[in-house]
Amino acid sequence: MSNTAQRLKSRGTSFLRQVKDIGNIAVSSFDDIKMSMAKATNQDPVPPKEKHVKKLILATETNRELNMVEFAKAVCRIYRKSSDWLTASKGLQLLHRIVQEGSTEFCDAIVQNDPEKRFNMSKFKDRHTSEAMDQSPLVKQYCRYLEERLILYRIYQLKSLLPDMTLDAYVSSNDMKDGKKSILNNGAAVGCFTLCLDDSFVLYKLLSDCATKILDDFYKIPLSLAKRALEVYQKYCGAMKRLESMFEFSKNVNQIFLKSKPPSLKFKPESVLDPMREYVESQGVQRENSPEIIQKFQQLIFQAFCQRMN
Repeated sequence: MSNTAQRLKSRGTSFLRQVKDIGNIAVSSFDDIKMSMAKATNQDPVPPKEKHVKKLILATETNRELNMVEFAKAVCRIYRKSSDWLTASKGLQLLHRIVQEGSTEFCDAIVQNDPEKRFNMSKFKDRHTSEAMDQSPLVKQYCRYLEERLILYRIYQLKSLLPDMTLDAYVSSNDMKDGKKSILNNGAAVGCFTLCLDDSFVLYKLLSDCATKILDDFYKIPLSLAKRALEVYQKYCGAMKRLESMFEFSKNVNQIFLKSKPPSLKFKPESVLDPMREYVESQGVQRENSPEIIQKFQQLIFQAFCQRMN
């Protein structure tokens, strides 16, 4: 064999060995990830351990050998294939944390690969014990909420709840915060509720900022925008009622506020809706805005605020 042929063979052998080494690293790396997933979703009645969750979040950011599509499927498989509410709820919490804190590639891998199949748990029911039966609705509702979170990402490209969300997105996400009647005497169930509650505090701030903007500019914008602003403020009032109910309920769950006191929340008044509706209706009759009418309704809104404060 010529020297040239020997060099080519050596290079080919070296390349194949390098490819094999990379493959072995990827396999061992994914095995390590699967081990962390198994430990995070074990049968201990507590939320997933932080060290395992952080390890998986970090993997989405730094592990270049990680096949994100397969990883996303593996995470979703935890709750999709489980008939046990405890494993399913911890799998959903794991998904929640990675969606919120992990790489955008993870979210892309879910929304681009049959997301409807990933969140179809409408028939989930754990019949093993009476507690499992009681907790099953929590699992289904929590899964539905996370599906809505991923829908927000697909439509608005918003991975986490950040201040640049549109109001439609706020209201859609907030619609998922029902199901609070489930029994919260289990640490894993409390973990689900706490993650949703953390999202709710962000939503409260975003909704309040948006409602303030509407009230500040309502009489300065064109009639077409005023009509839309009225519709949005009506959605805000409905969303705030649900959030207020959820916040009040959370105060009775001792495990949530062990290290801090519940925040003090103030909601914009619903009583301003009638003056806003009358203003829109009056502008539909008049071609031009009347300064006297505007001043009248601004006074009514101010009085409504005063009544709310009292």
